[in-house]
Amino acid sequence: MALSTWSVAARLSIDEVASMLSQVADHEFEVGRVKSPGLARMTAWRRTLVSAAQSGEITPSSVHLLSQHGKCFGIEDAAWRETDIHDVEATFERQEVFRWLKMKGIPDSHIPEELKWAGETVEHDASLPKAAAEELRALEALGLLAETFAKLGPKYRKGDAGKPNCAQIAQAMSQQAGDTPGMGERKLAGLLSDALDAWRDKRR
Repeated sequence: MALSTWSVAARLSIDEVASMLSQVADHEFEVGRVKSPGLARMTAWRRTLVSAAQSGEITPSSVHLLSQHGKCFGIEDAAWRETDIHDVEATFERQEVFRWLKMKGIPDSHIPEELKWAGETVEHDASLPKAAAEELRALEALGLLAETFAKLGPKYRKGDAGKPNCAQIAQAMSQQAGDTPGMGERKLAGLLSDALDAWRDKRR
């Protein structure tokens, strides 16, 4: 019996994972010969994997959306978590798929050999993806606030381009913050710079 590349691949596409869980042979998958009922099982597993990823049960290593010409999204981005499951393409680390299956209570005897992981698995906190997405939204909102602040007067923007002057805005914010820990000018200026990057990425 030939050795499958699925046994050694560090990362697998969502369709490859769905194929393994559906007991579809790799050669059938690669040449596109998957037929019913294998195709139906693959579709069901694909739907389950996307739903689990969107809810934070399993963390993909990369995500992109078919409707946006394959645009790649950060794992923490909320956009792909709210889209139709048929629009999501993703890749997963093999050990993450194994961890998820074990978390769902699947015994080793029912897990395909290609998906078994002999190394350590990392405990997963399902609340982390949601928390990261909320943090990103807060950062984007701060970036928008900085853009708004820059329109209040020339002091808060740089030259004719009208870009926010993070140092000046941070100075005004630190004065308002007083002696609050972690709210010094340098810290706030760095945070504002990150926030503006997040806001600009959001608008692209």
